[in-house]
Amino acid sequence: MLKKMLMPATVLLMTATGAAGQECTAGFGDGIGCFEMWTACGDVRPFVSFDEDYENAIGLRAEDIENAIESRLRARFDPDIFGGVLDLLVVLYRGAVYIQLQFHKGALFTDEYGFMSNTVTTWSRRSLRAHGGQASAVMERVRSGLDEFMSHYLRVNEPACRRR
Repeated sequence: MLKKMLMPATVLLMTATGAAGQECTAGFGDGIGCFEMWTACGDVRPFVSFDEDYENAIGLRAEDIENAIESRLRARFDPDIFGGVLDLLVVLYRGAVYIQLQFHKGALFTDEYGFMSNTVTTWSRRSLRAHGGQASAVMERVRSGLDEFMSHYLRVNEPACRRR
């Protein structure tokens, strides 16, 4: 059954070329390169999901998380080019926080059954850590994940972003 799910699919994805004929030539030892991050410095739109059930237990607010991601992404990219979506999920449960960051690039994806999608997840990070009852510990983990994404994204898109 697993083999059937892994059958070839058709994917049209922004990978090596972008606006104005710019090309990605990035190749890094960490395995993060053109396929995962190249968007010709296109706009990255945030999408934040926060488990509201435990929000007040440590004083963390959804607005704090949204502001952290939006301020980090704001004014960095070309708003005329859609680069993708950075999806941030934060779930608090008892003494722990689960954080998931996923970067979804624009694509036209059709699987073997004809189902279509308009995005493909090309980069993902997850962490599960204790927060010690401190909202600041959760925000530090969120900022750390954002910093990791921005480091990879800007390194790959640096030539295009520099031209802006």
